[in-house]
Amino acid sequence: MDRNLGLERAISIVGSQKALAAILGVSPQSVSQWVNGSRPLPSEHCPVIEEATGKRVVCEELFPNFRWDVLRKPVRKKRAS
Repeated sequence: MDRNLGLERAISIVGSQKALAAILGVSPQSVSQWVNGSRPLPSEHCPVIEEATGKRVVCEELFPNFRWDVLRKPVRKKRAS
């Protein structure tokens, strides 16, 4: 697996792998494995990382193979009849 450059940027923004691990409630070892590509970053962490970085790193950059556009579509409200 390739290194996750978006995740590396996120770590730089929050300060360290340890800081990101604390934000996500995971071990620093997990974050290290995601960065070096030995394990994939779980998609459920992407929105939290996006928020923690002030949207400077977005979900699409962290996990590009997921259909984030579907989740980002605004919910249509039904019109009253």
